[in-house]
Amino acid sequence: MGGNNNCIVCEKIVGKSGYKIKCRKCGGWAHLGCTNIKKEDAIQSKDFKWFCSKCEETDSERSSDEEILGDEALKTLHKRMSKNRKKSKAFNEVAMSTEEMFKKIINKITDLEQAISFNGDTLDELKKILKISERRINASGKKMKS
Repeated sequence: MGGNNNCIVCEKIVGKSGYKIKCRKCGGWAHLGCTNIKKEDAIQSKDFKWFCSKCEETDSERSSDEEILGDEALKTLHKRMSKNRKKSKAFNEVAMSTEEMFKKIINKITDLEQAISFNGDTLDELKKILKISERRINASGKKMKS
Protein backbone atom coordinates (compact mmCIF):
# COMPACT_ATOMS: atom_id res chain seq x y z
CA MET A 1 0.00 0.00 0.00
CA GLY A 2 2.10 2.89 -1.14
CA GLY A 3 1.25 6.59 -1.29
CA ASN A 4 -1.59 7.96 0.77
CA ASN A 5 -2.56 5.61 3.59
CA ASN A 6 -5.85 7.34 4.37
CA CYS A 7 -9.27 5.81 3.74
CA ILE A 8 -10.91 7.58 0.80
CA VAL A 9 -14.26 7.37 2.62
CA CYS A 10 -13.56 8.30 6.27
CA GLU A 11 -10.06 9.74 5.75
CA LYS A 12 -8.64 7.80 8.72
CA ILE A 13 -5.45 5.76 8.33
CA VAL A 14 -5.80 2.42 6.53
CA GLY A 15 -3.42 0.06 8.30
CA LYS A 16 -1.70 -3.08 7.08
CA SER A 17 -4.05 -5.26 9.12
CA GLY A 18 -7.81 -5.39 8.80
CA TYR A 19 -10.02 -5.64 5.77
CA LYS A 20 -9.60 -3.01 3.10
CA ILE A 21 -10.45 -2.62 -0.56
CA LYS A 22 -8.79 -0.76 -3.41
CA CYS A 23 -10.64 1.36 -5.98
CA ARG A 24 -10.01 -0.15 -9.41
CA LYS A 25 -9.83 3.26 -11.06
CA CYS A 26 -7.97 5.72 -8.80
CA GLY A 27 -6.14 3.14 -6.65
CA GLY A 28 -7.32 4.69 -3.40
CA TRP A 29 -7.90 2.45 -0.37
CA ALA A 30 -10.94 2.22 1.91
CA HIS A 31 -11.75 0.28 5.06
CA LEU A 32 -14.16 -2.48 4.04
CA GLY A 33 -16.42 -1.32 6.89
CA CYS A 34 -16.63 2.15 5.30
CA THR A 35 -18.16 0.67 2.13
CA ASN A 36 -21.41 -1.19 1.55
CA ILE A 37 -19.48 -4.32 0.58
CA LYS A 38 -19.61 -7.52 2.60
CA LYS A 39 -16.32 -9.25 3.31
CA GLU A 40 -17.68 -12.50 1.78
CA ASP A 41 -18.57 -10.74 -1.48
CA ALA A 42 -15.10 -9.23 -1.86
CA ILE A 43 -13.32 -12.50 -0.98
CA GLN A 44 -15.51 -14.77 -3.14
CA SER A 45 -14.35 -13.48 -6.50
CA LYS A 46 -10.83 -12.63 -7.57
CA ASP A 47 -12.42 -10.51 -10.33
CA PHE A 48 -14.32 -8.37 -7.80
CA LYS A 49 -14.15 -4.73 -8.85
CA TRP A 50 -14.91 -1.82 -6.57
CA PHE A 51 -15.07 1.83 -7.54
CA CYS A 52 -15.07 4.60 -4.95
CA SER A 53 -17.94 7.08 -5.10
CA LYS A 54 -15.82 9.69 -6.93
CA CYS A 55 -14.71 7.27 -9.63
CA GLU A 56 -18.11 5.65 -9.88
CA GLU A 57 -19.65 9.02 -10.77
CA THR A 58 -17.07 9.72 -13.48
CA ASP A 59 -16.65 6.23 -14.94
CA SER A 60 -18.42 6.41 -18.29
CA GLU A 61 -17.02 3.03 -19.39
CA ARG A 62 -19.38 1.09 -17.15
CA SER A 63 -22.64 -0.01 -18.79
CA SER A 64 -26.01 0.95 -17.37
CA ASP A 65 -26.58 -2.65 -16.22
CA GLU A 66 -23.31 -2.60 -14.29
CA GLU A 67 -24.21 0.75 -12.72
CA ILE A 68 -27.59 -0.53 -11.57
CA LEU A 69 -26.63 -4.07 -10.54
CA GLY A 70 -22.91 -4.00 -9.88
CA ASP A 71 -20.44 -6.41 -11.44
CA GLU A 72 -21.05 -9.39 -9.14
CA ALA A 73 -24.84 -9.17 -9.33
CA LEU A 74 -24.62 -8.90 -13.12
CA LYS A 75 -22.40 -12.00 -13.30
CA THR A 76 -24.84 -13.90 -11.08
CA LEU A 77 -27.76 -12.80 -13.25
CA HIS A 78 -25.97 -13.95 -16.43
CA LYS A 79 -25.17 -17.33 -14.85
CA ARG A 80 -28.80 -17.85 -13.82
CA MET A 81 -30.06 -16.84 -17.26
CA SER A 82 -27.65 -19.29 -18.87
CA LYS A 83 -28.78 -22.11 -16.57
CA ASN A 84 -32.43 -21.33 -17.30
CA ARG A 85 -31.78 -21.38 -21.06
CA LYS A 86 -30.09 -24.78 -20.71
CA LYS A 87 -33.00 -26.13 -18.63
CA SER A 88 -35.51 -24.75 -21.12
CA LYS A 89 -33.64 -26.28 -24.05
CA ALA A 90 -33.44 -29.66 -22.29
CA PHE A 91 -37.14 -29.51 -21.39
CA ASN A 92 -38.09 -28.66 -24.98
CA GLU A 93 -35.99 -31.56 -26.27
CA VAL A 94 -37.69 -33.95 -23.84
CA ALA A 95 -41.12 -32.55 -24.71
CA MET A 96 -40.44 -32.93 -28.44
CA SER A 97 -39.12 -36.46 -28.11
CA THR A 98 -42.07 -37.34 -25.85
CA GLU A 99 -44.54 -35.91 -28.36
CA GLU A 100 -42.85 -37.80 -31.20
CA MET A 101 -42.88 -40.98 -29.13
CA PHE A 102 -46.63 -40.66 -28.48
CA LYS A 103 -47.32 -40.02 -32.15
CA LYS A 104 -45.42 -43.20 -33.01
CA ILE A 105 -47.28 -45.18 -30.34
CA ILE A 106 -50.64 -43.90 -31.55
CA ASN A 107 -49.70 -44.76 -35.13
CA LYS A 108 -48.67 -48.27 -34.04
CA ILE A 109 -51.94 -48.76 -32.17
CA THR A 110 -53.87 -47.55 -35.19
CA ASP A 111 -51.90 -49.97 -37.39
CA LEU A 112 -52.52 -52.78 -34.93
CA GLU A 113 -56.22 -51.96 -34.77
CA GLN A 114 -56.46 -52.26 -38.51
CA ALA A 115 -54.28 -55.36 -38.82
CA ILE A 116 -55.64 -57.38 -35.93
CA SER A 117 -59.18 -57.68 -34.73
CA PHE A 118 -58.90 -56.84 -31.04
CA ASN A 119 -61.39 -57.65 -28.46
CA GLY A 120 -63.07 -54.31 -27.61
CA ASP A 121 -62.14 -54.61 -23.93
CA THR A 122 -58.47 -55.21 -24.70
CA LEU A 123 -58.27 -52.17 -26.99
CA ASP A 124 -59.94 -49.93 -24.37
CA GLU A 125 -57.47 -51.21 -21.75
CA LEU A 126 -54.51 -50.36 -24.02
CA LYS A 127 -55.87 -46.85 -24.54
CA LYS A 128 -56.24 -46.38 -20.77
CA ILE A 129 -52.64 -47.51 -20.23
CA LEU A 130 -51.48 -45.09 -22.95
CA LYS A 131 -53.35 -42.17 -21.34
CA ILE A 132 -51.93 -43.00 -17.90
CA SER A 133 -48.42 -43.15 -19.37
CA GLU A 134 -48.97 -39.84 -21.14
CA ARG A 135 -50.09 -38.17 -17.88
CA ARG A 136 -47.03 -39.53 -16.04
CA ILE A 137 -44.65 -38.26 -18.70
CA ASN A 138 -46.37 -34.85 -18.74
CA ALA A 139 -46.12 -34.69 -14.94
CA SER A 140 -42.42 -35.57 -15.01
CA GLY A 141 -41.90 -32.92 -17.69
CA LYS A 142 -43.52 -30.32 -15.45
CA LYS A 143 -41.19 -31.34 -12.61
CA MET A 144 -38.17 -30.89 -14.89
CA LYS A 145 -39.40 -27.45 -15.89
CA SER A 146 -39.51 -26.21 -12.31
